[in-house]
Amino acid sequence: MREWTNWFQAKSRTIHRHHLVYRSRGGSNKTTNLVLIHAECHRQHHAAVHHRNQRR
Repeated sequence: MREWTNWFQAKSRTIHRHHLVYRSRGGSNKTTNLVLIHAECHRQHHAAVHHRNQRR
């Protein structure tokens, strides 16, 4: 699957790998911790997380 993901990502750049448990919080690069997500959805997700963290 990793080879397919790398090929597809290189061809379209509209699919990102997203870590379910962020690497900064100890998450791994194992496939069980990764999902494929549309690039714009990924950007919006992280923007929302950043915004929530700024309000704390």
